[in-house]
Amino acid sequence: MKKNYGGLEYFNIDLNSKGEVSLTDSPYSFKIISLNKGDEFKESLEGVSIIFPYKNNFQLTCDGKIFETHDMRIISADINIKAIEAGYFLLAKTLPASRLDHTWEPYLPGKVKEVKKPWGNELWFEFENSSFALKKLFIKAGTQTSLQFHEKKLETMVFVNGQAEIAYKSNSEIDNREVVQDDLSTFSPETPFGIHIKPHNLHRITAITDVTMYEMSTLNLDDVIRVQDDSNRSDGYIASEHS
Repeated sequence: MKKNYGGLEYFNIDLNSKGEVSLTDSPYSFKIISLNKGDEFKESLEGVSIIFPYKNNFQLTCDGKIFETHDMRIISADINIKAIEAGYFLLAKTLPASRLDHTWEPYLPGKVKEVKKPWGNELWFEFENSSFALKKLFIKAGTQTSLQFHEKKLETMVFVNGQAEIAYKSNSEIDNREVVQDDLSTFSPETPFGIHIKPHNLHRITAITDVTMYEMSTLNLDDVIRVQDDSNRSDGYIASEHS
């Protein structure tokens, strides 16, 4: 089920619907794969990232070797994912064809870039030498991101844990930079759910409880116009967050 909120495309993730669902195909591929208990996903994969919101639900085998289940970069490997319990995982096409060596690598703490935010943090899984960006975001309960939009960046977010409130511009006649509270509306779906955000779509995420989400996007990572911000941050890249 899809709905449009001020240009934001919301999609419900039905955990009772098994199989493969495409969250978006253009300009990048981002899919959700749902399995029943005992089902297996077998495929030769190249240039993808696999995300496991519920790691204990799955057993991961790469090229015939069983590994502890982690979010993982697959350069090239024969993958077998067995559902110990019913659940879902995400499949993101992130890497260019020129990087297709026969290997894989888990996204482990300390080995991925962490960007500290006033509201929590971001773990950057893919951004350098990749076709598209992939992040894991944590937003602390009671905090919120800036009210923002992007001029070129396209992004798709999947919320896997917690309760979030999403703000969007409901008054289409006002310029993004001139909005006041009365020009905004909100919605708060149950997790898991996703949002596809195009350039110039105004949005803000407020964490009612602790929120975990994943974001796939184009590589315009400094493209952020902050219309309102609780920490009075300026637009674009904030050097102190990357130190």
